Amino acid sequence: MSSAAAALLTFGVVAALVGLHAWSNQRQLAAESIGSLRTAVAIEQEGVLDSASTTANQQAAANQALSLVEANETSSSDLSTIVTLTRNYQTAVTDEISAMVRGNTLAAAAINTTIGDPAFTILDPELAHVSEKDASSAASGVTAAFLASIGIVTGSGVVILLFALYARRRRTAIAAEDAASAAVASEARVTATREETFRLLFDENPQAMLVTRLPAVTTEGGNLQFLAVNSAAIAMYGYSRADFLALTLAEIRPREDREQLRSNLHAMRGGRTHFDGIRHSTKDGGVIDVEIDTRETIFDGEPAMIICSSDVTDRARLQRELEHQAFHDALTGLANRSLFEDRLDHAHQRLARGTGCYAVLMLDLDNFKTVNDGLGHAAGDALLLEVSRRLSTEIRAGDTAARLGGDEFAILLEDLADPAAAARAAAGIRERLRPPFAVAERFLTITATIGVATSSGGGAATDVVRNADAAMYVGKAHGKDRYEVFLEDMHATAMERLTLEQDLRAGIGRGELMLLYQPKVDALSGSMTGVEALVRWNHPLRGLVAPDEFIPIAEQSALINDIDAWVLATACRQAQAWATSTVGPVPVAVNVSGRNLVSCGLIDRVLGALKQTGLDPTLLELEITESAAVPQQGEALGLLQSIRDLGVRIAIDDFGTGYSVLSRLQGFPVDTVKIDLSFVRSIVAENASAPIVDAMIAMGLSLGLKIVAEGVETEVQRAYLVKRHCSELQGYLISRPITADEVVARFRPAPIGVAAH
Repeated sequence: MSSAAAALLTFGVVAALVGLHAWSNQRQLAAESIGSLRTAVAIEQEGVLDSASTTANQQAAANQALSLVEANETSSSDLSTIVTLTRNYQTAVTDEISAMVRGNTLAAAAINTTIGDPAFTILDPELAHVSEKDASSAASGVTAAFLASIGIVTGSGVVILLFALYARRRRTAIAAEDAASAAVASEARVTATREETFRLLFDENPQAMLVTRLPAVTTEGGNLQFLAVNSAAIAMYGYSRADFLALTLAEIRPREDREQLRSNLHAMRGGRTHFDGIRHSTKDGGVIDVEIDTRETIFDGEPAMIICSSDVTDRARLQRELEHQAFHDALTGLANRSLFEDRLDHAHQRLARGTGCYAVLMLDLDNFKTVNDGLGHAAGDALLLEVSRRLSTEIRAGDTAARLGGDEFAILLEDLADPAAAARAAAGIRERLRPPFAVAERFLTITATIGVATSSGGGAATDVVRNADAAMYVGKAHGKDRYEVFLEDMHATAMERLTLEQDLRAGIGRGELMLLYQPKVDALSGSMTGVEALVRWNHPLRGLVAPDEFIPIAEQSALINDIDAWVLATACRQAQAWATSTVGPVPVAVNVSGRNLVSCGLIDRVLGALKQTGLDPTLLELEITESAAVPQQGEALGLLQSIRDLGVRIAIDDFGTGYSVLSRLQGFPVDTVKIDLSFVRSIVAENASAPIVDAMIAMGLSLGLKIVAEGVETEVQRAYLVKRHCSELQGYLISRPITADEVVARFRPAPIGVAAH
């Protein structure tokens, strides 16, 4: 009985040990399945904001781990809690997946923050607690089995030792697995937080940011799909997020910039990260200037490129405007001197690489100052603008028209087949400028003088400009309204003219000008009726310089104003000296430049001279050329009448060389008409007819004007003019121009007859 009881007891103990071992294994399986669930949930939480498909796969793995827990967990209270908490968390994940499928990453992030994170925070500690409790139970069962084995297997030290070692190893393994599960869960939490932070910083960043695949050799054409864009990029470009995700990088570049994009992507693969001078297209069809910074990143687990885009349209526009202002004329928009010289230098450098040539045309408008002074600077500017437009339409696309200042233009003709093409271009420009210009509610006809010089392959580019300038001044000297092609001797002529101009400028200040007086006599009595003041330049080295040599230079350089003012003041002073001496009143005539007729305050100048000298206005006569007076008829009438109202007499000089139209002359406040010497020279015999002279005398007398014949050199001419009732005579037959002292010596109240030469 005792043996049976012992056997029964032994069997019971063994059965208990077997049951205890089975229960311990069940607890171990439960602990392992809960650990697997905890790991799966942690991985799911880490990738919850990845793509929808990835998150769905992670959710399926977590649900599978939950099924194992339900199969192995025997504690109904623990299992119910775990299942409830896990399903609450999975509901949040399901909502997040739905938001991502709809493309609403912000909603997904919000769900994760407000529901997913709190559910995970409750679930994770509960799983850790149950796993630890199950693992502890399993370890306790092993320990109990070990103690029971000691009672049954007394003295079996080796067995006990082996079992103890086994139990210790099992406990260590369980602890290690639990620690690993806790570490994975912690790392998943940190990674999820970092991902959430990155996405918030990306989408809410005020800098426009776009994400594409990392460019490779096969995508250098810009076929890079957008993976993500932030709100700033949507606002900057006008595309919606869905629009962007359907576009490639090439499609936001203007079509003409696609080759530049290829170059940019190649440079980025080489390490470059900053790009300027880039243009992007917006949804409304506009184009903006941008600067780009790029960097590599990882997006959805794959290599990607972040593009940071800055709109610099206003800055680029301002820079272009400043560059244009620096190299273009503000009035006409043509190239200015700086840009012209730069393009000229490039054209000159290309000579060494080509067989053609280039040419420079220097163009100056004839008598532009008359327009500027007569109609005002606004009209002058309008005329310059119209001239610039015609020049721009006349030259070829590759040539350059520039305004150097005032009414001076320069034209660069590049890649000419032969030098003769430059002369043909100059002729074409002259013809293009011939039609009248509509300026200040009137039509103006203006001509131009052009100097032409071509490159010779040697020397400097400035030599070509200098040569064209010299040719232009030769054209001016030859009568204007023409073009001149540079010849080698023109440079010496230009240097001579420049030297003479500088000497004249200095000579005026040094008092080198002087006046001679040419008497005029009554045609019938021969008595002197007055003198004409004629300016001369007593050059310290050249001697007496004739007006024909320096007056044209003075007119072109604006020195004529200073000369006219000096002549008027000096002549009035001399006339007053005669009038207050024993000589008595001697009327004096002064030539007025056509440039001063409407401008330069002529009436103020006359009033000033009369006031300063005290001269009787009736002793002063102003001689104005017909060619200067008639074109300015509208502006000149009031001015001449005002001067004449002072008592000053007005004479039309060189009559017959200009318009010679009686109807024009009738409207002028004129006292005297002077027949030009070219017509007087046509008188070769006393009885031979000179019909033009006859007509001029008859016309003048019929208007009640005094008629003066210039250039009388022969007795035949004098007799002919007297017979035709000409009023006064002037010329070498009467007297050459003489000094003021000689005028006193020759003055006689009686007829002086024919004076000695």
